[in-house]
Amino acid sequence: MKHLPLLLAVLPLCLGVHAEQVQIGSGTVINQSLPLEALANYSYSQQLYLASEIGGAGSISSLAFQYNIPNSTYYSTNQNLSVWLGLSPQNQLSSWVSQENLTLCYEGVLPLSAFSGGLPGSGWMTVPLTTPYFYDGTANLLIAVRENSPGHSGNNDEFMCSSAAVSRGIVWLNANPIDVNALPAQGFYVRQAFPNLRLEINITHLTPYQPSPANGATLVPIDTGFSWSSDAPSFDFRFGTAPEALA
Repeated sequence: MKHLPLLLAVLPLCLGVHAEQVQIGSGTVINQSLPLEALANYSYSQQLYLASEIGGAGSISSLAFQYNIPNSTYYSTNQNLSVWLGLSPQNQLSSWVSQENLTLCYEGVLPLSAFSGGLPGSGWMTVPLTTPYFYDGTANLLIAVRENSPGHSGNNDEFMCSSAAVSRGIVWLNANPIDVNALPAQGFYVRQAFPNLRLEINITHLTPYQPSPANGATLVPIDTGFSWSSDAPSFDFRFGTAPEALA
């Protein structure tokens, strides 16, 4: 006979992992220059998203920002991007998060297919991360975007943002290429807003519930079928039996 708490010790090894699209923000605020400013030659921004808005830990494979771009000149002057992700304990932004704390996840020219509504048009600009980023589910998520293409387009090329009670974005606009390791201590813009965001994330759910037999049960035969509820695939687990033998 075995006590069930010993059986429950194996449950964290059985993880439910599935891809989800998490959207944060649905506002129509414009003129924030987040995540980039099409009217500037070059721009660099940082924007903060709260753990409570994301909903769990997991690997982020892509992110998307909502756009409304009426000018045909946008793509040729704003196609080259660098994107970093990182964790932050801060709930608001008033100064730059150090580049040392960020991971470069994308760098290159976005294809036209990245714009769901075409260009000119409206929709979501998707950045597929060449280096997926594991988000821990506890800290807040910081996304930094540098626009590297020379030139600029019209002042009505916009990304949709949502307003916030505190500053959730900062941006630096410049006539010359931006060195992210030498950001200015002043002259940048602080925004009480953040760009509407869609994350493609494989949420990992670690906690099973409703085990059968019940947790704490005693005098349970060693060959008893064992089940629980979670987002993971269904298992029938018995000690001493290989999982493939139970199929």
